Amino acid sequence: MATLVAFALCLEATARDDALEVLETLLRDLFSNAERADKKARLRSLKDRDRSAATLAAACKVVLDSSISDDNVRARLFNDLPRITLEKALEEVTALIRPANDVYYLALEERYRSVRRFLPDLLKHIRFGFTPAGKGVAASLDWLQLNLPRRKPEDDAPQEIVAKAWQQHITREDDTLDMGAYVFCALDALRTALRRRDVFVSPSWRYADPRIGLLDGAEWLTARPIICRSLGLTIDAKTTLDALSVELDATWQAVAARLPDNPAIQLSENTEGKTELSLGALDKLEEPNSLLQLRAAVADLMPRVDLPGILLEIAARTGLAGWRASPALPRRSGGSARRLGLGGEHHRAVGHLYMTAAVERLKQHGYPVLDEDLARLSPLIFEHINMLGRYSFAVPEEVARGELRPLRNPDDDL
Repeated sequence: MATLVAFALCLEATARDDALEVLETLLRDLFSNAERADKKARLRSLKDRDRSAATLAAACKVVLDSSISDDNVRARLFNDLPRITLEKALEEVTALIRPANDVYYLALEERYRSVRRFLPDLLKHIRFGFTPAGKGVAASLDWLQLNLPRRKPEDDAPQEIVAKAWQQHITREDDTLDMGAYVFCALDALRTALRRRDVFVSPSWRYADPRIGLLDGAEWLTARPIICRSLGLTIDAKTTLDALSVELDATWQAVAARLPDNPAIQLSENTEGKTELSLGALDKLEEPNSLLQLRAAVADLMPRVDLPGILLEIAARTGLAGWRASPALPRRSGGSARRLGLGGEHHRAVGHLYMTAAVERLKQHGYPVLDEDLARLSPLIFEHINMLGRYSFAVPEEVARGELRPLRNPDDDL
């Protein structure tokens, strides 16, 4: 019986994952196709746009002609260009204008009937949980579940997810709600929330609550000193946050001081009167020979270790031996390290310990280590890890005692 229950639970989680994967694909295609359709429609009207733009340009020339007095400018303008011609040109150009944050609703509106077919069943059979950041999305989905079947929906639709780009489509001129626009706005927010894991379902393998795998209560208090020490952080969060605040403030002031002389940055005002920051293409930052040599020297000192050994060492140092048990981790995506429960942040933490030890060894032997090279040195080093062949699952005594493995002597390979 227990096996049957476990099988049913796993099958339900897999079925939910499959349904949400299809939903993500459908929403991605829906919004990307709407964007492409809108751009194609604008390209088809290119001739009309050019003709209308030429008409308006001719009108501007008349207005700006200093030889025509202000009293005669309208008479001269309508003499050269009839009012009906100007009105038509203005209408055509206005129809082609798109805001910078356009949501392509005119193209999406054509797909509302197809979305209307599956959305009620989706909201009925899949219940979304949410983190604090996904509360607005969940509230909108709950409202849609109640009001989509009704002929006259309530006028209390949650507005937390409605961005300014959607507002003009959702609220009609008579202040009533456009249900189609609100549906697409909610779906747009849903696909973003799914990607960020602000909303989740249960049971699930891929879309589960991302907080399930986090330590809490007494377990966190026990593991906290070890994890903080491995990451090079203090137990007191205020100390770390104060240091980061000082660094952020200094960086902000340095960037602000260089801003006027930086040709790669432009500040411009958009159609809504807001200031936007535009970044130009950044030049590649070349790696100096000193950095390449330092990186090779550190790699030569890293101790050789089998893949299971580094996994066991991470588990021993961080106390995350049972981390893989979290259903929030995807089973069917990601590299081998992630499938085994090896997060990049944990490998980075342990790698930083050995990298620091290797740099100190080099300094003791008189190796010139420049601060600017050390700042660009990454602890994500994999060359010393044996990924293939026969593995050793034993944890060295020094690691069991909380010490580091002995650094390697590069001459041993000669």
